Amino acid sequence: MSPHPPRISMIETINKWLKEQGSTPDGSPLYRLVWSEDQREIRYGLFRDYSGPIFVREVVEARRVHKYSYISEKWILEKWFPMPPTRELPAPNGYEPFYVFESKDGQHLNPTLKVVQFIVDMSRNEVKVNPLNGEIEMRNLYDTRAAKDIKEIEDSLECSPITNALHMKEAVGYTKEIK
Repeated sequence: MSPHPPRISMIETINKWLKEQGSTPDGSPLYRLVWSEDQREIRYGLFRDYSGPIFVREVVEARRVHKYSYISEKWILEKWFPMPPTRELPAPNGYEPFYVFESKDGQHLNPTLKVVQFIVDMSRNEVKVNPLNGEIEMRNLYDTRAAKDIKEIEDSLECSPITNALHMKEAVGYTKEIK
């Protein structure tokens, strides 16, 4: 049974909150939570058509295709990025996957408002990670009662303190040439 239908009210609540977090130039939300199987987009490229196992033709064109063919039955937090129109695609929608709700072994995870809020806050750099001890500073966004929930979210993201610091541009990495 697909996890999609029973979660509709929670998804509506999350998307309502996401709408309050800002909008694109055309008034769409900056972030949105979508079901991977429902997303389609127009892509320009080389397509091979088959009739069963029989090859029919090869054509270069723009087609409406499944957006997340590589992500099956999962919730995806998308973020809008400005995309310039191209000759092939005059109006790209600009939404790109920002976070896939899945466990480290690829299993479906149900999104919650608290987790989505945390991810959005991280993207806005409103969450800092101390590179020395890995502790999270929330910049007055949550009270101490939320610390346990935040730790669970951090653990589910599977990021080390060093990885977080690098991602948040609070650290610098380098490599040494080995001779």
